[in-house]
Amino acid sequence: MLFRTLWLISASIFLVACANTTPNTAPLVTEQSSPIEEPAKPEVQIKTVYKMSPPIEILPTLIDQSETCSDGKSRGNSISIASWNINKNSGYSEEETNKIVSLLKNYDMVVFQEVDKTHGPDVIKDIVSSLNESTRSAFAEPHISQITGSGKDAERYAIIWKHNVLEKTAGSSRSFVRELDLARDPFWAHFQVKVTAKPRWPEKYPFDFIIYATHAKAAYVSDELEQIAKGIRHIEEYTGEPDIIVAGSLNSGPGGQHYSDFNKAFRNTLWSIGPSVSTLVPTPNPNSKAAAVTDNLLFGPATLSDYAGSAAVIRFDRDMDITAARSISNHRIIEAEFCTDNDDDA
Repeated sequence: MLFRTLWLISASIFLVACANTTPNTAPLVTEQSSPIEEPAKPEVQIKTVYKMSPPIEILPTLIDQSETCSDGKSRGNSISIASWNINKNSGYSEEETNKIVSLLKNYDMVVFQEVDKTHGPDVIKDIVSSLNESTRSAFAEPHISQITGSGKDAERYAIIWKHNVLEKTAGSSRSFVRELDLARDPFWAHFQVKVTAKPRWPEKYPFDFIIYATHAKAAYVSDELEQIAKGIRHIEEYTGEPDIIVAGSLNSGPGGQHYSDFNKAFRNTLWSIGPSVSTLVPTPNPNSKAAAVTDNLLFGPATLSDYAGSAAVIRFDRDMDITAARSISNHRIIEAEFCTDNDDDA
């Protein structure tokens, strides 16, 4: 009897509690009372590293490093490309050649501008021969252009590369971009990273790109840059390749008066080298004004994910007499690194 009474009292309390309970209709996930603030993107700092002598100065760029490829710092997953206005009309001494070999032997590709129309091919071939003596024949036969321009503007371009790393594809032999109103026609070739085995992942493709060598005439730089950008668009439409790396002397740099127009024409160009240092070897005159950036390696947004986030000006003249340095070239070397194992436009 007592047990039955306690059971009835418990049941009554349970029914009263259920009657007075309001159903929970609140959503499982509620909105934040205030928006989440994204962390500020880190600024690119100026720093100096010593991976070769003389020191390489890493310069600020206009590029968000977080958008570049993440594994490009590994030598196994990146290639190094250099651009150099050699500005030489005769051969080099043995001492000068040894200096050039020490500067260039670690690059996978070097793009030369202002190669002399007459003696230039022999100069480039001698450089490659000396490089191969130092690197166990790592470099392929140079790709040297025909003469472009006339009179004092006449010159050649040349491209050298390591044949075990890169290969030039068919259809781009001795190719100029014609029908442009330029003092010197740009010179281009299509390359791809050499594949020695199948990629580990089927969705990964080796990096392929077009190298676009150019040299703008300083006296008409505004019009020249417009035509150079026009040529870039033409090559992209002609080949269907969006990864176009511009190597050369533009006689203008980011932040310069002609930057904005060229930037629009080339659809938000990314300049590897920022505006804070000269790419020219200074003159012996201590009162002469240092020039701003005239040489660069440029690329468009399509190549951003292939850029390894590393670019530099090689100030080889730092440990040399100025006159001796200018005997090699009055331009410094520009370098940049690009990832090789995941070409996202393939």
